[in-house]
Parts: sequence; C-alpha cells; structure tokens
Amino acid sequence: MTSAPAAPAFACALALCLAVLPGARPAGAQESPAPDTLRETFRDWSVQCATPEGGTRRCEMSQTIRHTDTGGTLLQFVLRLTDEDQVMGVLVTPFGLRLSEGVRIRAGETDIGAYGFDTCLASGCIVMAGFDEAALGEMRAATAGEVRAMARSGEMLAIPVSFMGFSAGLARLRALHAG
Repeated sequence: MTSAPAAPAFACALALCLAVLPGARPAGAQESPAPDTLRETFRDWSVQCATPEGGTRRCEMSQTIRHTDTGGTLLQFVLRLTDEDQVMGVLVTPFGLRLSEGVRIRAGETDIGAYGFDTCLASGCIVMAGFDEAALGEMRAATAGEVRAMARSGEMLAIPVSFMGFSAGLARLRALHAG
C-alpha cells in the first residue's frame, strides 16, 4: 500500500523552492507598492520610512547634529506629519540643560518660536514643537539656523542646524505621506 506524502514535507519543499527560485512567490501573493524601508538624503536632511509587517508605512525627516570633537549626538531634529497633515517636530536634546527655560528655534535671523520640554528619556530630553506654514516658510528660506538652550550653569548654548535640503526633504515627506 502506497501512502501520500505528508503535508508538512510538501510545505517544506515549497518553501525551499521559493527561497531558491528567483522571482518565485506563492500564488496570490501581492507585490508591495512600496518598499518595507526607504532612506533618501536631501543635503543635510534624511527622509526615512519603515513599514512594520502588517502595519502602515511611517515616514519622518531628520537631521542629527554631532559634536565635532567627540562625535557624540548634540541634537536630533525630527519632523513628522500628523494625520491632519500638520508638521510636528520632535527634538532630542542633550542632558544638562535648564528644563524650565525650554528651547528657542531660529531659522536664519528669524526666531521661529520657543518650546518647552516634554520629558527626558535615556537618550536625552524631548521637545515637541508644532510648526505652522509661516515657520516652515522661514525654514525653507534659510540655509542655517540654531536651537538655543540654557545650560544648567547659566551659559546659553546655540546648537547649529542646517536647513540645506529642507525644502526638498519636506516636499518628499509630504508626497510619501499622501501616497
């Protein structure tokens, strides 16, 4: 009496064939319209997206400012779009700042606004900053700016930020958000 091959052995053989044959995929499998991860650079800004398995693609635009001598991170400046298409900034600052003073963001010679600290985590202290179209226009027009904060010692710190590539990066972020 001959018996049919066991189903698990057939499944393993199919998985092996799919791994070996280029372009092979199970019947009914859908091509993803977008890559699982994406990273593009626009001068001093990066746009990155990730799609967790079974999730929705999330994109953000960022710039990391490093200390010239130590290479340590001084500031991480991240922009995300809300579901209402508003631009929300998340800044991760170093420790040792007077939290009660918050931060001031400048684009060129224009003061964009003052923002308070939200919380501190192991990676630094977090500032949440909403940007309206007027503030974004100032950032698009500038090539450089800074994030100002007061150290616990009372010294005013000015962390330089580049706005080179900002306009193109923001346009790409919005296109990815819409698509």
